[in-house]
Amino acid sequence: MATDREFARARHEIAEICRADTFEEERSLYSLARVVQRAVPSDGWLIRGLDPGTLLPADHGVDHRMGKVRRHKGGVFQAMSKDVCRRCWEIELLERDVNKFADLARGDTHASALQIATGGRPQRSVRYREIYKKINIHDELRASLVTGSSCWGCLTLVRQRGSDSFSPAEVGFVNDVAGHIAAAFRGSARRLPPEAPRFAPMTLLLDGANRIQGITGEAEEWLQDLNTVEPGRDKLRPVGADN
Repeated sequence: MATDREFARARHEIAEICRADTFEEERSLYSLARVVQRAVPSDGWLIRGLDPGTLLPADHGVDHRMGKVRRHKGGVFQAMSKDVCRRCWEIELLERDVNKFADLARGDTHASALQIATGGRPQRSVRYREIYKKINIHDELRASLVTGSSCWGCLTLVRQRGSDSFSPAEVGFVNDVAGHIAAAFRGSARRLPPEAPRFAPMTLLLDGANRIQGITGEAEEWLQDLNTVEPGRDKLRPVGADN
């Protein structure tokens, strides 16, 4: 584990990388990841932006498997099957689990490790039981990248079975630097030119089990883009359509 001096040096380097006047998304994200990896070694890592309104993935992210910035669909989950990727987001958005990004974003502390949060019983996590256990992941350190009251990104580090669990000091370091990274993501997003909306307003009707019961054409197009649409559902007319 890194020493206090090494943690302090890494904090300083991250603050410098994330300066608003010098942060360049493609170059800076990978530099940022290298510093985090040096301070908190792991067998896999992901740093990516999130939309602060929905906490869905934004356009920027970097992960250890490719060693480069990947846009739109970047991140650790892309190296998994579509079904596994879909299940990750179902758990994140629809089910109760340990250390969800939304919960970390709302908490006083924005970083946490799976082994610490579960008291050494990671099987309490749906994510661990259904995904990590099958691919030999022993521990996960997650952080929501929050500045002000908004979450602009997420950071995930994982260690395989046989590696040490993440320590409270390592969790504290990640929590300390999360705000710097969040501010960099926020500044980068604000410098982007405005884009025309890709989709018109859309409506979905779900039952208590989150099954689609009604859908407008615009929503069906969006879901087809995500490869999750269920065929054969009754369509609704778009809101505001003439009768």
